[in-house]
Amino acid sequence: MNNDLQDCYAILDLKPGVPLEKVKDAYRELVRVWHPDRFAHDPALQQKAQEKLKLINLAYEKICQVNVEEYDNVASGKAVSFSSNKSIQPCESTAPQPSQGNPPSYLLVLFAGLATTALTLFGVHWINVNYPDITVMGYYVEFIIPVGAIGVGIVAALGYGIVSWASGIKIVRGVCWAVIFFQVCAYCGAQYLEYKHAMTQYPQLHWSFFEYFDRVTRLFVWKSTDSTGEGTHLGVWGYGCRALELIGFTLGGLIVPAVLMKKPYCDKCRRYMKYRSLGLVPGSAPEKKVKKADTAGQAAAKAEQEAALASAQGLLGMLRQMAAEGRADDFQNAVKPLKIGNKASLKLPVRYRLGMSSCGKCAAGSLRIWEVTGRGKQIKQTELPRTDASPEFVTGISAKK
Repeated sequence: MNNDLQDCYAILDLKPGVPLEKVKDAYRELVRVWHPDRFAHDPALQQKAQEKLKLINLAYEKICQVNVEEYDNVASGKAVSFSSNKSIQPCESTAPQPSQGNPPSYLLVLFAGLATTALTLFGVHWINVNYPDITVMGYYVEFIIPVGAIGVGIVAALGYGIVSWASGIKIVRGVCWAVIFFQVCAYCGAQYLEYKHAMTQYPQLHWSFFEYFDRVTRLFVWKSTDSTGEGTHLGVWGYGCRALELIGFTLGGLIVPAVLMKKPYCDKCRRYMKYRSLGLVPGSAPEKKVKKADTAGQAAAKAEQEAALASAQGLLGMLRQMAAEGRADDFQNAVKPLKIGNKASLKLPVRYRLGMSSCGKCAAGSLRIWEVTGRGKQIKQTELPRTDASPEFVTGISAKK
């Protein structure tokens, strides 16, 4: 990896280990020098500029990625193997520092989640008692997806998300593990509540909880919604349904916390950031059907795709530079055509999604870019390194919606 990284520094005309500010300055200067639009008068030079700019962008992103990984390793106490005399810092990091106030208390989030879980399961129990023909947790799609249990799990865990969002207490991995534990406990508690109710209804039965649970599980009946018969008892396979219920209920409870855990967060203000979509950058030319035997056509199509990719990377480089330098007006003028051409860009094999995450209080934010490939169910999104933006830039962008 060290040799590859040294090559990246060489492409930017830098020595390995220079401060990141110099890396950013060199990158901006090279993007300005090698942008293909400067060579529109000479197709040969423009082609060389596109190839050069592609290398510059790849080198810059590689250096950013390595620096972020090394910064994370230092923060977590892991060893760093590259260049012992290099000062480690996060790439393009002008983000606000964490607040020095009291650490957040996750108990409030956990108590809120437990409260909505208890209310939800009580509601499910009430429905089962008063409407025996309705089994909320027993609805399945394609005979295997427990949509009923997933839905109940989502509703039960809403408290975690609502209080986290309202209070600004960030969902972390430990909270997600706690959610899993509490969801499993809640499911078991709901089964015990059902057992106590059944023993009250049938006092002549002297079953233990485990005996009751086993008998009821084996008496599960599988039937489709349009079936008029009584269905067939599943026997020991009923435990498969129990397992799917538990998994669906638990994973359903994780959906909201997991979404919030991935959402951008302002450590300084302790609040979740807002996201605004800025447009799509075409990353390729429209696909053309060219016969394999047509070598000239194949070569022309390949050159067209490479030119489109280089042009996109050049534009992205300029947008990064504008965001880093706080040029809000220039940035808005550059992205305005991208919003108009969104529908056409959606049909391309490769496109880049632009967005801005920002804090509504201190206006700290970052320009975010995703490489999007494929269409329909085959869509794949890969986020590229973020570019931190000044509050003035974020405010300027927000004021010109």
